[in-house]
Amino acid sequence: MGMFYTVKPDHREEFVASFDGVTDLLADMDGHLETDLLVNRADENDTFISSQWRSREDAMDFFRSDAFRETVSQGRDMLADRPRHVFLA
Repeated sequence: MGMFYTVKPDHREEFVASFDGVTDLLADMDGHLETDLLVNRADENDTFISSQWRSREDAMDFFRSDAFRETVSQGRDMLADRPRHVFLA
């Protein structure tokens, strides 16, 4: 699973710091294997979260969860535009 985020410049540090909380949350999710935050060297507000899951169904269970809705709600004001989520094979 790949998630592209463009962060508002004045919220970049807050967004990066909040990522630790997200990884703690994901550690408790069934089927979650690993998640990393990558930052574009040419534009530090352009970020990509790479998340590996045992199966697509496990990932979708997370995206349908209350925990995901709460995370999105808390981070919405930090983003410059709507996130893009893609499944990578």
